[in-house]
Order: sequence, then C-alpha cells, then structure tokens
Amino acid sequence: MTDNKEFRVLFINCNTMMDVLLPVGLSLISACLKEKGFGVKLFDTTFYKTATETGDEARAKNLQVRKTNREEFGLVYKDTDMFEDLKKMVEEYKPDIIGLSCIECTYELGIEMLQSIRRYYNVPMIVGGIFATFAPAEIIAEDCVDMVCVGEGEYALVELCTKITEKQDITSVQNMWIKQDGKIYRNGIRKPVNLDELPF
Repeated sequence: MTDNKEFRVLFINCNTMMDVLLPVGLSLISACLKEKGFGVKLFDTTFYKTATETGDEARAKNLQVRKTNREEFGLVYKDTDMFEDLKKMVEEYKPDIIGLSCIECTYELGIEMLQSIRRYYNVPMIVGGIFATFAPAEIIAEDCVDMVCVGEGEYALVELCTKITEKQDITSVQNMWIKQDGKIYRNGIRKPVNLDELPF
C-alpha cells in the first residue's frame, strides 16, 4: 500500500434528514482511497435538523408508514450548528480536496455548504452522486464547484487524488468534468467498475 496519508480527502454526505441508509457510494470510494493510502474523513448531515419534517413523518401523515418514535432507537438530532461544525472540521482536518455527494433534493443544501467553506478556505471541490451524473452541466456552473464526477467514482477519485499528489495534469481523468483556467474539460466515461475488485 502506498502511503498517501499526507493527502486528505473530506467527504460530505449531504443526506436527507434522519434517513439512516448507508451511503454505499461514498463508503466504497472511501475504501478505495484508504486502500491506496489516502486519508479520508466524513461529514454527515443525517442527524442535523435541515427541514421541518422527515420523509417518514410526511409519509406517516399519508398513512404510507407507521408513525415511530426515533428516540426509542437512539436517533436524535444534533444540537449544534451544522455549518459551524463543518467549518470546524475543515479547519482541524485541513483537507486537500472536498467531495460532496448529493441527490437532487439535497443539492441546494450541499451547494450552500460548499459555498460556506469557499468563503474562508480555498480547496478544490468536487460533486458526485446520482444528481451529478444526470446534471453535470448545472453543477459545474456553480462558482464553488471545481469538478463533477459523472458516473462511478471508485477508480476516478483514486486517479484524481493520485495525479494531484504527484502534481500531474488532471484535466483528462475519465468520469470527470473539470473546470480549470476558465475552461471545462468534459471527459468520457470509463468502463464499469468490477465490483469483485472493490474493497468491501
């Protein structure tokens, strides 16, 4: 295993409030980066109060699911400010790149989070996830976004971080749209990842 621990990646899991599903994509990408010796940390929005009601609360009103008391299962909201917590993590961890994973319904919150970081910390920012795959042009147009991962990111992020570490040109990394020097490089899609090769 190569030692790239000096290069630190911070992922933001911009999740819908209290939806406690595992972020499979981020977990796999994180494992791939760790396997290559990169440092990885996660900021998760799941337990911050970012809306007036959870998806399950809305569904319970329509009798789609049973009403439950999350506190019985130890699921409680954080009582701190999400943006301040993110700022503190960035200041302490000092990431070399920040990656945001979001879906369409969490996109605006995710961009707001990246903008809040960009105000005080100039670090490359990449957005990935299903929404990024289907709307890369919309996302790359954001001032706070430097790169968009289109499609699978397991190999793409490892290649990107390796090239940044080795001070190589990053504009041709497949599965990436990269904004650099006023130009957008829209790279093609690599062949699908072989799941049997991933570090589950």
